[in-house]
Amino acid sequence: MDDPTESTADRISRLYVAYSRDALRLATALTGDTTLAADIVQTAFVRLLSRYRDIRGPELFYGYLRKTIVNLVRDSARRSAVEQRALRRFRRSAAADARNPINPSALVDSDAHFLSLINGLTQKQRTILVLRYFEDLSEAETASIMGVSTSSVKANTHRAMVTLRRMQEKGLT
Repeated sequence: MDDPTESTADRISRLYVAYSRDALRLATALTGDTTLAADIVQTAFVRLLSRYRDIRGPELFYGYLRKTIVNLVRDSARRSAVEQRALRRFRRSAAADARNPINPSALVDSDAHFLSLINGLTQKQRTILVLRYFEDLSEAETASIMGVSTSSVKANTHRAMVTLRRMQEKGLT
């Protein structure tokens, strides 16, 4: 609960201390770049600072912060022509998925391994997997944060799993 005698700057400082580590972890997972992630986290905090009075309570702050980070990462990816050229699209293979289901948690024995695995995915697929398996959000929560439908989350999760399976088969993981 907010202390009515506490200044807005003190509240923001307290929120920064409480959430900056998780925010940086999320942004790094989404971007794969710690420097860019730090810039995105700072920008997210600045944006939320200007809207602090609109946030209904400090317990909701991380949800707003997470959504702001996801949107900033999405905007950054759109602006980056180099990253856009590097992104690959893979065809959907429902038959292969049904024959050989992949469990992301079985592939991952550490955050670092997970992050190295998802670097070959599109930004959208990477964002979905990070939110679903790194942040442990539901399909509905992921869809809400990304501003897409639940079916888009499902389809992109499937495509990402197919891609990860192919990478695993080729020995790239």
